Parts: sequence; C-alpha cells; structure tokens
Amino acid sequence: MATPLIPDELQAAMGTTHFFFVMDAQGQLTEVSDNIESVLGYAKADFLGAYDRFLTPRPENERVGHFLEQAISGHPSPAFSIEICDASGQKRWLQVQFFPKPNPDEHAGRASVQAEGFATDITVFSQLLEESSRLTQRLERAQRLAKVGIWEYDHVGDDFYCSPGLHAILAVSQDDCPLTMDVFLEFVDPADRHQVSQLLHSVVTASHPLRSEYRLRLRDGQLRHVVGETETLFDAEGNPRLTTGTLQDITDLHLTEKKVSHMRSLLAETESIAQIGSWELELDTHRLHYSKGAYLIHGFEVGREVVLEDVFAQMPENDRRKMQAEIVKATDTGEERELVHAIIREDGTKRWLLQRGVTKYDLAGKPVRLVGTVQDITERKVAEEELYYLAHHDALTGLANRSLFTDLLHQAIAENQRNHGAFAVLFIDLDHFKEINDSLGHSKGDEVIKLVGQRLQALSRDSDSIARLGGDEFAFLVRDLYVPSGAIVVAEKILEDLHRGLVIDGERYYLSASIGISLFPEDGDTPDLLIRNADAAMYHAKDNERNTYAFYTHEMTQQALDHVQLDNQLRQALVHHQFEVWYQPKYDCRSGRIVGSEALIRWQHPEKGLLLPGAFIDEAEKTDLIVDLGEWVLHQACEHNARWHRMGLAPGRVSVNISPKQLAKDRLKSTLLNALGTYQCEPDWVELEIIERFVMSDPKRTLWLLNEIHELGIALSIDDFGTEYSSLTYLKQMPLSTLKIDRAFVKDIPDDPNDMAIIEAMLALADKFQLQTVAEGVETEEQLAFLKNAGADAFQGFLKSRAVPAEQFEALLQAQRKDAP
Repeated sequence: MATPLIPDELQAAMGTTHFFFVMDAQGQLTEVSDNIESVLGYAKADFLGAYDRFLTPRPENERVGHFLEQAISGHPSPAFSIEICDASGQKRWLQVQFFPKPNPDEHAGRASVQAEGFATDITVFSQLLEESSRLTQRLERAQRLAKVGIWEYDHVGDDFYCSPGLHAILAVSQDDCPLTMDVFLEFVDPADRHQVSQLLHSVVTASHPLRSEYRLRLRDGQLRHVVGETETLFDAEGNPRLTTGTLQDITDLHLTEKKVSHMRSLLAETESIAQIGSWELELDTHRLHYSKGAYLIHGFEVGREVVLEDVFAQMPENDRRKMQAEIVKATDTGEERELVHAIIREDGTKRWLLQRGVTKYDLAGKPVRLVGTVQDITERKVAEEELYYLAHHDALTGLANRSLFTDLLHQAIAENQRNHGAFAVLFIDLDHFKEINDSLGHSKGDEVIKLVGQRLQALSRDSDSIARLGGDEFAFLVRDLYVPSGAIVVAEKILEDLHRGLVIDGERYYLSASIGISLFPEDGDTPDLLIRNADAAMYHAKDNERNTYAFYTHEMTQQALDHVQLDNQLRQALVHHQFEVWYQPKYDCRSGRIVGSEALIRWQHPEKGLLLPGAFIDEAEKTDLIVDLGEWVLHQACEHNARWHRMGLAPGRVSVNISPKQLAKDRLKSTLLNALGTYQCEPDWVELEIIERFVMSDPKRTLWLLNEIHELGIALSIDDFGTEYSSLTYLKQMPLSTLKIDRAFVKDIPDDPNDMAIIEAMLALADKFQLQTVAEGVETEEQLAFLKNAGADAFQGFLKSRAVPAEQFEALLQAQRKDAP
C-alpha cells in the first residue's frame, strides 16, 4: 500500500486557515491537503495545476517563481506573502514558505524536482496592517499640512518619542538630530525657555491639559512661533506615567495677525485723516457694525450697538426715503450704490455724508448684508455750495445770474405746462446808466446797481425771482400770473419805486427804466425765447419814450430788421476790407517794457466812422459770421507779429480772442496751421484768449480741442476769470499759460479791499498753477503799484496805451528798441 503524500494526521491539523501543498519544478500543483475547499473554496481537483492562475497582478507575486527555484534546488525559502483570488473571486492574502521535497533518487546525485509548501490565510491580519499604515500616513500628512508635531515622554522607561511633524517644525531630520527632552528645550528661544521648563514641571502634577505659546529658535536663526498643549496620564497610585504634547507652528498666523493689527491701525489713522469709516449692515436684524471712523462721523459713542433705525433718526425725512430706496436697489441689482445725505448729530451739528455700499450674498444667492464706507464731506459740500452760489449769483448784487435765471425759467415752464398756468418775464434796463457811470464813476455806478437790486427784491413776492443779467440789465420772473394785467402792476411798481430816487452818500439820484414783458405760453416756451422776446419789448419801450413798459408783440419787426441790416453790412464790410486789427500793448509790471499785445478788431464804417466791437460783435456772434471775422483777425495778427519778429522788434506774443463758435467748429486747428504756415509765424509767437464760460458750455470737447492746440506749441490764456463760472476743476485741467485778471476787479483799486483780496487770491492761484498773469484795465499808478507788489507779471490799459493801429504799435516797438540799454 502506497504512502500518501500528505499524512492523514497532517491533513486533520490544517483547519480552515492553513493548507499544505506540493509543487513541481514547472509550477504545477501536484498535491494539496483535503481542507483546501474550507480555506479557499476550491475543490481539491480544481486547485491542482498551474499556480499562477490564482495570483493577482500585484508586483509582490512575482517572487513566487524565484522562491520555488530556491526550494527545488534544495534550500528552504523565507516566509513571504502573496495575494490570490479565492473561488468566489475575493482577494486573499497568504503567507507561504517553500521546503525542498526529498527525492528518492537523491542518493544518485539528482537534485530535488519538487517542493513542499505550507500556506496560511493572513487576510484579516494583512488588512489590519494596511489600514494601520493608511492611518499612520494620513496622520503624518495631516500633521505636515497643519504644521503640527507630537511628542511623548514615558516616565517609567525614560523614553522620549517625537513624530516626523515635530522634526519638520524644528527643521531637522530624525537621523541627524535624535530628540530628547533636553535637546528639545535647547530649541526653545532663551527668552521663553524658563516659561516652557516651568510648564513641563507643572504638567506632571496637573489634572488637566496645559496650553502655552512660545518661540523656537531654529539652527539657521529663524524664529518660529508655536502653541503647545501638554497632558499627563497617571497610574493608579497617582504617579506620572506618560506625558503627551502637541506643538503647532503658528508663525504664519502670528505674522498675519501682526500685519492685520498694523493694517487696522493704519486704517484707523487713514479713516481719521480722510474722515472716512467702514460699516456692515445685517439685512435681517438691521444691526450695523461700525469701524471707529464710522462711529466718530455719526457722533455715536465708540463701541455702542447701532441699528439702521438709529441712523434714520439722524436723517431728514427726504434723505431717509432716499436711503431706503437705495438699499432696495442695492439688494435687487447687486450694483454698488452711493448716496449723499445730511444728518443731525446728537450734539446738534449738521454733517454731510457720502455713503457707498454693495450687497453680499450667501451661497444660495440670498442677500444677507451690505458692506460699505461712509465719508464726512461736510467741508466739500460747503465749498461746493459756496462755489455754486458764486457760479449762479451776481457778485455785485447777490441776485441770481443769467445761468441760474435760465434754470429757474426751465422749472417754471415745466411746472406751468403741467398745471396749465402762466407767468411773465420782465426785462428791466436802466435808462441812461452809462451817463451815471461816466459822471459819477464806476464805484457810484456799482452802488446804484446794488440798490436797484435791493429795491427789486423788496418788491418781489416769495414765489418771484430776480436776476441781474449783466451791466444795468435785470430780469423779473412773476409766477402765478392769472391775467396779463398782473404783470402791468409789477412793472408800474418798479417804475414808481425807481422814480422815488436813490440816496447815495447823502445825495438823491433819480432813475428811470425801460421794461419789456413776455408772457408764457403766448410769447415763448423756452427760456431763451422768453428772455429774447422780453428784451425785444424792452427795446420797444426804450425807443418810444423810456421810463415805461411794453408787452412783446409779433409786430415788433423793426428791431429784427435792424439786426438783419447790420448782419448784411458786416458781411459787406468783410468783403470790402473795412475791418482793421488794432493792438493794445501789454507791459511788464516791473520793467514797463512791452512784452506782448492783444489783437482787437475795429470797423471803419463808411457812414458812422470807426466802430468799436461793442457796436457789432454781438450781432456777429449770432451767426457764423463771427467765425469768418475771427479767422481774419487771426491771419492778420500772425502776419503782423511774424513781420515784427523778423524785424527784431521783440513784440512778444500776440493774443487773439477766440469766440465760442470758433471753438465749436472743427476747423480751428487747421485754420491755425494755415495761418502759421502762410506767414512763417512760430507757434510760440501766438496766444489764444478764451472766456471761461465758453469752456463750461461743452467742457469735455473744449478741453480736448485746447489740448490739441497746446500740442502745436500755441499758448492759451483764460479771460474774464472769476467773473462768472470760476470752475477750479476745469482750470486745473486746461493747458493754460496765462490767466487774465478782468478789469472789473482792477477798476476799484485801491479803494475796494474786497477786489484787492480777490486779485491777491487769483495771483496766488496762478502761482500755484505756474501761470503768467496779465491785469486788464489798468488806468492809474496806484493800480499798477498794487499789482506790482501783489506779484502780477504784466498789465494793459489806458495808463500806458490804448489800442492803436498796427503802424503805431510798430512805432512803439521801434522806440522801445532805441531806448534799450
């Protein structure tokens, strides 16, 4: 009877986790223990055959062939692990070891041709090991990312352990620097070492974890900020058994907090300087979170709880409604919104605030809060109101100027169109006012204008509006006019009041006026038309007998005919060369020498003789004829000044006045280039004078055009500065070289301290903007002395010379050259 390959007693001992097998040199399983089915689920007959059909493709399984060869050659293999698939397809881990199987012919010198093997199912153990490895790697990865290290000190075994994370914080490797408690303490910054030592001594008696922040000094000198937590476990007798600690690198957090603290301090300082604050509004609770600057701006005690209703309580009703509407718009649109509003603080002071805010949303897209800034713009608002007042009111009388009166007419037209109402415009012109100026002087004339303005205001109702349009012209808006005769009542009151006379310096002066009346809606539906028609009616009253009034009628054609005739005469004058260019010299305030000139047009009328611009320029301005006249003057000025330069007469720059219609045309630049090229005139020899209100009519386009002209090398001067709009915003944007001080500010020097203060302010402003200054209308030595001391650069006026023809100006230059040292 043959001996079985696997003895029965061995078969019985295998159980459900072990099995025995025999394998030949070709890797064929030739025998397996009977319990193979209980271990891997295979029938014994199915398991026999090639072993590699059970292996998974893991790299570890490639060792089987090597260890089989080792056993076949007579040497036992070490125990090793492989992964196979059981009968159900599940992956299983086996620990296997090969042994040489004795060969009956071994005495004949033959090598063993089979190997015996013993396998154990270690799947559960392998899975535990793999899970443990994953958890260990995960812990180390988490420590690395969180910059956390762990250490333990075994008090019983005097053993110190630290994790790789702790080595990473200390920037040392485990091999180069094995850590002990003493070595670790050497890394603690000397300034904190005593604190940490005390902590470690205290923790062995503490019943709760201890926490501390301190610094580590690395070997390269870097300083790291860490936070440590330490806890001790005790045995049953209360003796310390194990102390465990964690260490987290918070250097980045410390630096960030330091930076945030610095930024908060800087923000608070900036808010204080800029009078600005920041805020957040919780939309559901209406609670406001304020920065210190916001508290101070609103006048609230710093740190107190503030809700939106507290802010509403500070605001006027109208502003409150506006803010509520802006909050709705901000949450509906998501756009940044802003609002300027007033508040009355608890101390009674009124402040103007600029609020800006934008909505923030949660992940679901629901608006949850508004964040924004608040700025105290009280000073700016007051300055704007003052500038607005100056820009819209007459400086002499304090009445509305033409610009504001036009706005008021727009409002009246809109209101009466809605209500089907009516109103009247009275155009008032003082009779013979020129004679008053000539006989009594400009100062008395100004006093007359101021007193007339006061009389008109006294006659007006609250609903009426009074304006000074310029010179001796006033306008009176009579609202709520139920019948035209109501305008007659106002006109007669004005004439009667003026007839009573004005007392100036103890003397009574008697005045009269001519008043033209236009009615809305009969005589016009635009401010320009109503003013123009009232003006026409005024001329009708003046032409009749003066000291009366006249309603506008469509039969008033004579004046229009006169305008047409004047227009035709102007066009003929241009064709027949009746115009001349005269030059008024500009003198240096200190040397008294001619440093430039202003080109001024004159008309040698065939019947009326020499006419000044006041007799015809207004008519030319109404049509494009002013453009043709302006271009002709520009050519003449370039021709004359270029010739004088080539003669060596040093005439300086010639200033040429530019009308608004020339600025509006697209050909100004080409005209300049043509004139310069035709007469070989250098750009630096020419200066263009513009009036500030022309810039304000279309500031963006005008500034663009002026910059183009400036790039040609042509200087730019602003005339009449301060008499109307006085926009510093556009002044600083214009590429100017010269600021001209209007004669209106010069004429009362040295008697009017206000005018003197204004001129000094203008000169200071010009100095800041690095502009040359020219004062107009200088007629006395006292005026010149003041301007010289105040720092003006040049002047022009009757004191030295009126405007003269070209040949006389050339003679002045010749004489100056002869007198030169």
